[in-house]
Amino acid sequence: MASFWSSGPPLPEMYLQLAISTNGHSPALAQRIRRDLEVQFGPEYGEWLEDLGKIRQQLFASGMNADERRRVLHELASREAFERAQSARIKIEPVKIDPISVEPMGAGAKL
Repeated sequence: MASFWSSGPPLPEMYLQLAISTNGHSPALAQRIRRDLEVQFGPEYGEWLEDLGKIRQQLFASGMNADERRRVLHELASREAFERAQSARIKIEPVKIDPISVEPMGAGAKL
């Protein structure tokens, strides 16, 4: 999830946290920028960041050399990688399943 705030601490469950400040010169501009960024960086970024965090931990645990790890992590953080990740996500909608009543089959029943 993405989190946007103008004052106070970030929410701990948010993965992407962006602070917008105009240093008091134009709170209205800060609000407009915040709204624009909320559209640009929606909840899908939180999902992606969670995946990136897991991959990062795996790369550190693997003992990969630091330069190669940095290259891989930067590649994974690219817009192209984000777009590939989003197109690969399978969206599953909840489905209501009606119970099926099953009659016991008697002797000689055919399918």
